[in-house]
This record gives sequence, structure tokens and C-alpha cells, in this order.
Amino acid sequence: MKLINWLYAAHPFFREMKKDILSVLEDQECTNLDGLVCASRRPVRSVLLGIRALELSKQLSADDGTVRLNNPGNRTARRPPREKFDRSAVDANVAERYQGLAKDREDPSLLWSQRRLNPDSAVERAAYIVKWCRGLRGKIAFLGDDDLVSPLVAASLPDWQVYVYDIDAAVLSKAQDTAEILGASLLAEHADLSKAALKLAGEIDVVVSDPFPTGDGSFEVMFWGQVSTLLKRGGISVSTIGASHKPVGYDSAALRGQEALGLALLDLRESFGRYETFSFEFSSWEMSFMKERRLTSSISQTKSLMAARKIREPIAMAPGTPFDFDRWSAATANHYLTRQAGASEQRRLAAERGVIGDAPFDESAPPREGFNVGALFNLLSTDSGGGGNTSPVAATYDRASLEAGLRSAEAPYTEEEIAELGRLQCSSSIYDDGPLAELGLAVRAMESWDRKRLD
Repeated sequence: MKLINWLYAAHPFFREMKKDILSVLEDQECTNLDGLVCASRRPVRSVLLGIRALELSKQLSADDGTVRLNNPGNRTARRPPREKFDRSAVDANVAERYQGLAKDREDPSLLWSQRRLNPDSAVERAAYIVKWCRGLRGKIAFLGDDDLVSPLVAASLPDWQVYVYDIDAAVLSKAQDTAEILGASLLAEHADLSKAALKLAGEIDVVVSDPFPTGDGSFEVMFWGQVSTLLKRGGISVSTIGASHKPVGYDSAALRGQEALGLALLDLRESFGRYETFSFEFSSWEMSFMKERRLTSSISQTKSLMAARKIREPIAMAPGTPFDFDRWSAATANHYLTRQAGASEQRRLAAERGVIGDAPFDESAPPREGFNVGALFNLLSTDSGGGGNTSPVAATYDRASLEAGLRSAEAPYTEEEIAELGRLQCSSSIYDDGPLAELGLAVRAMESWDRKRLD
């Protein structure tokens, strides 16, 4: 196979990812898969392909659950270790009880939500939030909590009023049940945050959110608009930024939107959000690859955590495209993770647990069957691998266009590979094994990296 080997060796997306992985291993000498995902700030499914590429070039070895350099050389300069946040704000006994409770969760509804924090990271986030809750009493609101952080905060701040808003009734039920077991209480409201006019405007001291990352900032601004409305002057927004499954600079529009909403950045903590992998998401090739090397995965990707203070009311409309949640929900029904989880089952969960009267997705939306192969060409134009595709799905490339694009990039290919690129535009099914499986996974990884909006 020619094309997949060329992608591994020469494509900017893989060239930059390999550089990141090697940088981690030069510093740490060896690590496990979760450690590599966190330190390289790359999503796990891309890291697996990066390991494969570096094995082929004989630069690293992966076996017995660890990844290490073959020729480590002189390791004179070390980067500082990852900061460990003080968790003392969350009682150790409460945190231990919580870890057991968090293992039994509602099935994720992927038409609305995203990946969830692992329980250990949820404890860190709760401690970070409590740090910003100054005073003996106050009000704190969570705009969505599929990460199940609110019960920890409620247990740590017994004299504070804790409010949780979420579109998913099962998330609210789990949060209330967990808080009760921990000896705390919280107030839950079933609400579509893209439309609801929330009560307590201007009365909340701290608002917590974890918006889905969008290249135009539209999802974040929709959430942070609610944050700004709820917060009193001088109140604190605790939120997320810097998703590791997107290029550096991807969140620039979101940060501009935050500023326009009167929220001034105070604090930023790198990778203080480690998100779980789903049991269903790995392909047969990926599972075999990990099994052969005894690699295990519990962390899919990371985000950074930030705090901002409301210093004024919004003085202008936040920049970017207005967010259409119905359109976004329709797009999630065709996302590859939703399809892997079972689209019909996900629709059932949304119908059962959503806000009454709100359609969880648009039945008239055209199905998105295949992958955007155009990402392979979009990412050729940037050294950092930061894509420029703003449309949901690029126009389908015919065979002549595919061949012309590859020739222009001086990329070799076989008849089998060019045919597979054509097939992947019409089907999200990736082969179970062999080089064509790797090609399909590479296209999926580049498409995810390049995409600016889910809808």
C-alpha cells in the first residue's frame, strides 16, 4: 500500500502528530497510552495511528502496555511535570464514595451531549470550582452536567444553593440521586439551554459550563450568553477551552465571543479535563492493535479549564454565526459516534429524556453517509495541521479529482486505495483489518481534526 505509507511519512497532519508524540517520549522515556494522549494533547484514535506510523519508521516500540523510544538519546532537558491541582476542597471520603457512584451512569445521549469526564477528573474539576466559590453562602449554577460534577460541589458547599439545568432528564435524575447519597441536595430544572429563559438572571455567583467546541464559536457563545445573563457583576464563569481533538487556535472565535459577552479571562489550567472513551467506539483494527501491544485506553481526549469574571454587561452581539441547536442536533444523529452507538437507540433515548415539545433532531435532514475525504487535501495547506473547512461536508470528489489532488501532492497510491477513497465518501463503514482499515481510520481522524462545525 502506497498512500497510507505516504500519509504516515509525509502528510502534515501525521508529521505534526508524530513530532508531538516524540516530544513526549523524549521527555518521559516511556508511558502508557492514556499518558501519551494527555501529554501529546491528541485524541486517542489519532495517537494510535501515530504510534503505528512511528513503529513503521522504527522510532518507537509499543508492547506490554507501554510506549517508548527505540533510541532515547541524551535526555538533558525535561519539561515540568503536569500540574496537580489541590483537591483538598473536596473531602477525601466524599471523593471516594463518589468514585463508586460515578461508575453506574445513565446511557449517554449523543444527540445532545459529548464525552464525559472520568471520575478522577470530575473530582479535580469540583475542587477547582469550589476554589472560586468565595464566602459562606452563595448560588452556583451548572449549565448541563453529564459530567456529574454538581453532586461533589453540593456536598462540598452545604450552605450554597446549587442549581443544575440540563436537556436530559436522566442526567438530572442521576445528579440528584448522587447528591442525596452524598448527603447533599441540589435543584434541577429540565431545560433546553439553547432556548430557555432561565430564572435568577443576575443573581448567580458562579456558573459552570462545558460547551461543545466549534470553530466559529457559535456553540460556546450560546452557552456563555446564558452564563453572562445569570451571573451577577463580578461573578465567575468556570468553563472549558482548548479541546485536544482540534488544532491550536481552533477556539479563537469562542474566546472573542467570551470577551464580547463581558467575561474576562482570569485563570487557565492545561488539560484539567480528561474525557472517557466509549466502549463501542474502537474499530476491530484498533482493538487488535491495542491487544497485540497490551495497550489499554480510558481517556479519549482532554480540554483545558478556565475561569473568567463578569466585568460588565455585553456591549455588542458576540461575533460568529448564530447557533441553531435543532440543526446541530440533526447533525449529531449522523455523527459517526452516534451511528456506532446505534442511531435508533439514540433517538429513543432523546425522545424519552428530552424536553417535552422539543424535537431532538430534524427527520427531514439529509443523512450523511460517508466521510469528508476532502480533509486530506484541506490539511495539506497548513504546517500545523489546522484545517480550513467550514462546510459540513465537502462536495464529493470524482475519481479524476481524487487522482489530480493526490498527484498535486506528489502522493503515490494504488488502484485499491483510490477506489477506497471513493467508497469512503459514500459509506462510513471502515474495514476491520489491513491497510485499507488504516486508510479509513486516517481519513476519519483528518476529517474530525479539520471540521469547523458539527452541523
